[in-house]
Formats: sequence, structure tokens, C-alpha cells
Amino acid sequence: NNDVRNGKYFNADRVMTIEFTERNFDREKLTFDVQASADLSKAAIDKDIKVSGLAQYGIKAEWVSDSQEGVDIKNYTDGRVNTLRLTFSADNEYYIVPHCVDNAGRKNDGVNYAKGSQAADTFVIDKTAPEIQVNYISDKEISADVNQRTYTQQNVTALVKITEKNFYEEKNFVENQMAVNVTGAEAPEGIE
Repeated sequence: NNDVRNGKYFNADRVMTIEFTERNFDREKLTFDVQASADLSKAAIDKDIKVSGLAQYGIKAEWVSDSQEGVDIKNYTDGRVNTLRLTFSADNEYYIVPHCVDNAGRKNDGVNYAKGSQAADTFVIDKTAPEIQVNYISDKEISADVNQRTYTQQNVTALVKITEKNFYEEKNFVENQMAVNVTGAEAPEGIE
């Protein structure tokens, strides 16, 4: 899923497919730096997390293939590719970077992300829609029933409460005022 919004936000599960190209690749020597939290700025980076430990962060890990599976270890070639799929499905902020060491003790030198990858190592999964609650105040009485019509000569104030962790203020407000479309209606006959 590369359908990024506002630089790092995704509104659906995200799948990271990692290919390790290495003759002497050992799955047990693969680790990750991981953060998964409602607020990354308040969470420490956990280092050296094994594939089996990713579940505690809400990350599903699945080995997809070894291009030379069934080949005797003595016959592996430099073109051997092991593929791991990680699925991020929980609403969270994530930071993840893989590290691997081959059987000769050499560590990977950085990560090459596929061309066009968006928010490759730090991103947010947000599948929860915002909640909006509207209360009306007229004659000092509060009504939460938006279908209850009150006709009055007094001012009516609408109190709008928006519950959304990743609220994007620039898209929802214009000059510090909420962008609201108001449609007026004629009062029923006999009411002024």
C-alpha cells in the first residue's frame, strides 16, 4: 500500500515486502529496529527484535520464499533471495528498519527501498474515521438531538466536538473557523 496521505498517513493495512539477496543468508540473524505506538515521540526504539518478536508490536510476519529452497547449502549462489512479508494492520505510528548479518559475520550496509516507496521506514496506519458530536445551545438549554427542531428568536450556538487522533487542521479549518455548509429552511406554517 503506497497510497500515502499528507506524507505518512495510510487509511488501510500496509504490507512491507523485504527481499534479502545473499548467498549466506540466515533468517535467525535478521533483526529490526522497531517503534509502534500511538505517539512515536514518546516511545523508545527497540533494537535487535527478531522476526518472531514482531507480533508484540502488532506486526504480522510471514516468510514467503527462499529462491534456492531445496538446494544443498554448498550449492547456494549469490543470487539467492529470501522474501519476508510484514503486515501492519493496527492503528498506530510505526518506525521499522531491518538489519541482517550473514554467516560470514558481514552486516548489511543500509536498506535499498524500491523506487516510488512512500514513507518507507516511518508511517501511520489510521483506519479509524473521525467522530463528530454536535450539541445546540438555545435559551441556555443544551440539546444533543440534531433532529429536534427548535424555532426561536434567540441565537442558537452549535458546539462541535471532533474526536480524531490524526486531525489535519489545515484541511478542516479556514482562518481558524471550521468549514461548515449551512442550509437554511423556512419555518413551518404558523410559526414565525
